[in-house]
Amino acid sequence: MQQVPPPDVQQLFTFFDKNGDGYISRAELADVLRTMGRNPGEEEIDRIIAQVDRSGDGKIQYHEFEAIMSYQLQIPPHSATREIVESFRIFDTDLDGTLTVEQFREAMMTLGEKLSEEDVGKMLEMCDPEKTGIIHYEALVRRVEAHEANKAFFP
Repeated sequence: MQQVPPPDVQQLFTFFDKNGDGYISRAELADVLRTMGRNPGEEEIDRIIAQVDRSGDGKIQYHEFEAIMSYQLQIPPHSATREIVESFRIFDTDLDGTLTVEQFREAMMTLGEKLSEEDVGKMLEMCDPEKTGIIHYEALVRRVEAHEANKAFFP
């Protein structure tokens, strides 16, 4: 049985699909993001479209819009968490909030400060203690933030 999406996401899609063609265009996507308090540049819009546009036509279909909205509504704009999670999302090819061990290793060795294979191995032991081969990076970022906040109050 197929899940019925929340009506507010359908209403948002219909509202922002200004020309009624059943797609969200680049310009319409920019409007969506501005409404959510973001000020997207061309690069950010390109990145988001590249991440969700599985058909490659440069337009956002409803199911792709749902993926964007579920992510955008989870994390406040302009937060360090959003920036870190968005960095991981570059490697999340199926946009499910997880990375394989290989994708995580690639992210850790190419983003920001380059880590050694040994350091990445230690991180993987912490991130995937059950050795499932899957890292839930959004939860990981939140755990790290909570840990840092606790250290600030209880050094």
